[in-house]
Amino acid sequence: FWPARPKPAAPSLEAIRLDAEDLTADRLPEESWLDLAARSIGERNFRFALRAYYLANLAWLGRSQYLTIHPGKTNREYDLELCRKARAFTEARQLFAVNIAAFERAWYGQHEVSADDAAEFRRRIETIQVALAAREGAVA
Repeated sequence: FWPARPKPAAPSLEAIRLDAEDLTADRLPEESWLDLAARSIGERNFRFALRAYYLANLAWLGRSQYLTIHPGKTNREYDLELCRKARAFTEARQLFAVNIAAFERAWYGQHEVSADDAAEFRRRIETIQVALAAREGAVA
């Protein structure tokens, strides 16, 4: 009989830097990314909020097995993977593609992000989740 090894603790939210280049969605659960997004909105850093929302969405899609999170994957590869695995869910796939474009404009294109942009991004995530969760409920 060997004693069970404790699971490594998840990094604290304070230890996560939303501007880190090597940040991947599997570092935190979706809820923690949403907490970081809320904190960023409170600080009026809507660009960081968008990144946290994007990572929350990837974390949810990974947990729901629509995506496999990997540090080497590009946003385009995530988009293609979702297209394969959620073929019947046109709206969810389209909204995900819109969010990728919005994220890339803000993150790589340095476009200004407003509170309304962040709220709309979050609304699209919620619509994606409702559409895909409805499928899970139908399958179960």
